[in-house]
Amino acid sequence: MRHRIIAAALILGAGQASAQIAYDFTLVNALLPNPVETYLYDINDLGKAVGTTYGNTPIGTSYVGFTWTPSGGPTQVNLSWPHGINNSGLAVGVGTVTDTTTSQAWALPLLPGTYIVPYPGDINDAGVAVGMVQTCNCSNSGGALQIPYIWDAVNGARTISVPGAKGLSRINASGVAIGWVGGNSQPDSFVVDLATGQYTMMSTVVPDTGPGSVKAFDINDSGVVVGTRTGTGLVYFYGYIYSPATGAQLLPLPSAPYQQAFTPSTINNAGQIAGEIYILGSSRSCVYDTQRGFRDLNDPSVVAGIPAGFVLMHTSRINNSGWIIGYGVDSTGRYRSYLLRPRTSGACYANCDGSTGSPVLTGNDFQCFLDTFASSSAAANCDGSTVPPVLTANDFQCFLNAFAAGCS
Repeated sequence: MRHRIIAAALILGAGQASAQIAYDFTLVNALLPNPVETYLYDINDLGKAVGTTYGNTPIGTSYVGFTWTPSGGPTQVNLSWPHGINNSGLAVGVGTVTDTTTSQAWALPLLPGTYIVPYPGDINDAGVAVGMVQTCNCSNSGGALQIPYIWDAVNGARTISVPGAKGLSRINASGVAIGWVGGNSQPDSFVVDLATGQYTMMSTVVPDTGPGSVKAFDINDSGVVVGTRTGTGLVYFYGYIYSPATGAQLLPLPSAPYQQAFTPSTINNAGQIAGEIYILGSSRSCVYDTQRGFRDLNDPSVVAGIPAGFVLMHTSRINNSGWIIGYGVDSTGRYRSYLLRPRTSGACYANCDGSTGSPVLTGNDFQCFLDTFASSSAAANCDGSTVPPVLTANDFQCFLNAFAAGCS
């Protein structure tokens, strides 16, 4: 039986050129029929995403929080504006942390001298949530009357002392977070170790490109930060990458017809960067790496299956499997979310045995995949499913497709 599978796959893959298409598009179906808006904000490494949809509900037109997986679809979650989810399924929304697997919830307490409810934006695998909380019982429209907020079930609620800090936006597995100062204008940002309180202002390490803001958008588990610094002249702003070991470097700018600006919204542990580039004033979801440069994720030679008239505009997150989520506008003008799953992971998923000779893909890769599947390794979860049983015949078909696509 093994040999028949291998032979069939070799025939399927015969004569295939190196892969051109890097991702497959999935339109995220929301809870509500005919939703007006659907936004995904975060996705964990198991492929579980969290977000908000807006439309008609039994209690009227409103926003509804939900989780979503490719295999299970949407599930309503008792969270308002959920923005972060960890690998255990803990998700954060306005004033609440919820276990999306068991439905257990924690109401986040206020700090002395704070009001309304805390607004967490992220939670790491240790269960530490970060965000902000207001210091006034007011609209706080300028975003200046607030302080950073930290919470976990063991240590409770607390803040951290960084001069001018107004909030924390992301936290990695080591408890290192990024945040901002100066209200909604966010003239500066910082990276801070929550255990020691040691912090670095981004404006002191990112190369100076003139007056303007220095923003941090994401941090991976190695402490690598991506963000933007305002440019001058025809350059709207630069993307940058920073790590404590190597310092900060400006990232390249896209070439024409794109405008001279790049927003690196998110980075994973492999160093893959996703974000936005711009054309005629409109944002376009993209990925960037040093080997391929910028790739517009609206390009049908990069992403397969994009519906007619759909424009991928914003990239929310890239997880450690290289899955990308975000949102864009469909042909009717409604905001809808998407998932992009890579056809290859790292160098090439189909190159299971890691060979470097020519041809790279051989029958040995099928034997490698069969052995990986037989050992119940997570590496055999080619289709990224999360509902038990995770490993099924679908993973064989997925691997056959990856082999047929070849390696770029």
